[in-house]
Amino acid sequence: MFGLRKPAANVIRSILETQHTALLAGDFARLEPLAAQLEQAFARLRQDGASAGELTAIKAMSARNATLLRAAQTGVARARDQLGSVRAPVLNTYDASGQSRANGEAPGKTLARR
Repeated sequence: MFGLRKPAANVIRSILETQHTALLAGDFARLEPLAAQLEQAFARLRQDGASAGELTAIKAMSARNATLLRAAQTGVARARDQLGSVRAPVLNTYDASGQSRANGEAPGKTLARR
């Protein structure tokens, strides 16, 4: 049938549901193409319009996904910080009496390269 297309509000809800599923699965690569699809669907929604009930549903789904996105962002940032601290280079040296000195610190003695 020609001329029939899914209403923009339905398309947005479908994309938001797909986004929600991807967020729960940790499938972040799937989110980028969805952003472009959402942008196009919202442009269509501005032209087509929607009922107050449809807009309320879209708002609720968007808020739910935004909460998941913030949680994912926080988790990734924490993991990055933790990996950074684990990978921080530590040089342990020992003095003449066998005492450990972290990061090669030697009181009063420094080496210079000439």
